[in-house]
Amino acid sequence: MNKFILLSTFMFSTIIIAQLQLDIQLKENLENYGNISKKNTIILTFTNNSDNDMVFPLNTDGIKPLFDGEDCIQKQKEFEINNAMPIINLKLNGKPVEFGRGLHHIDTNIPYDKPKTQNFYSSLIFIKAHQKFKYQLYFNPHEFYDNANEVFYWYYQTQKNIKYDLQIKFCINENVYKKLTKKQRKTLSNYKLYKGILHSNEINYNENIDYADDFIAK
Repeated sequence: MNKFILLSTFMFSTIIIAQLQLDIQLKENLENYGNISKKNTIILTFTNNSDNDMVFPLNTDGIKPLFDGEDCIQKQKEFEINNAMPIINLKLNGKPVEFGRGLHHIDTNIPYDKPKTQNFYSSLIFIKAHQKFKYQLYFNPHEFYDNANEVFYWYYQTQKNIKYDLQIKFCINENVYKKLTKKQRKTLSNYKLYKGILHSNEINYNENIDYADDFIAK
C-alpha cells in the first residue's frame, strides 16, 4: 500500500511539472545602458503543455542566487512572494559557483533604476492551455538584486573566458496562494494554480570580464 502511495505521488508530481515548461535564452546587451546590472538579458519562455488554463506567480522584483542545500520542501511554512522569485543557478564543471553580498554605492555616477514592489495578485501570469508566455529580466553575475528597495546586491566572482552553465529555477509551494482574497480565488476558479519546482534548460554563459575588473569599474 505504501509503495502504491509513493508511486502515485511520484507520478502526480511528474505530471504537474511536465505541464509547465521553462526555456531560457541569453542575450548580451551591447548597447551602453550606463547601468552595470543590465549587462545581459535572460528571456524566459513559459509553455503550458496542459489542456487547462494555468496561473503562475512571477515575482519581478529581482533575482536571487541558489543557496547550497536550498530545498522547496523545507520552505513549506513560508508563503512570502519571495518564493516566486527567479533563482539563478550558476555552475562550473557541475558545481555551484560561490557568491557573495555587496553594498550598492549610492553616490556612484552609474544610475540604477529599481522596480516598484508589486502586490501578489499583480504578480500572477495567466497562461492559456498550449500557449506561451515570455518575460525578460536583466542579469549581470557581478551585480543582481533580490529586492526592489534593496541597496545590497549579490555577486558571483566569475572569471574571464571561462564557460559556465546557467539555469533558472522557481520554487512554488501552495502557501504562496494564501495571499489571495476570497474574491480573487473566485476569479481564478477556472485556472489551475501552479505548484512545484520548475527548472529551465541549461545554457552556456561565457563571461568577458573578470569580477575584479567589473567591480573596479563601478
